[in-house]
Amino acid sequence: MAKENALLAVQKDPNEPLARLLASFTATFEKDFGEATRQAEAALALNPNAAEAYACLANIKTFLGEPREARLIDTHFHYSLAPVPCPTAIYAAYSPRVL
Repeated sequence: MAKENALLAVQKDPNEPLARLLASFTATFEKDFGEATRQAEAALALNPNAAEAYACLANIKTFLGEPREARLIDTHFHYSLAPVPCPTAIYAAYSPRVL
């Protein structure tokens, strides 16, 4: 049922990174690593800062016995978690210590 729902989400909006990520997760659980990789890469193409997609790709590489490639992907995962620069006024509204 999860696979069908994930594929339906992709079908309804192929440009939604989260739908692609869910399709990747379900394919991973079914050990369809080719499809899982395609969906995770599609999610990253749509949102290069999708940390979950990097983590998913690293898991796939680990399952495939490719730990070095998984480690390289893990580096991208950590970079994607870096704070996104934003205007000081916006940041100050959420963090009183800034100014």
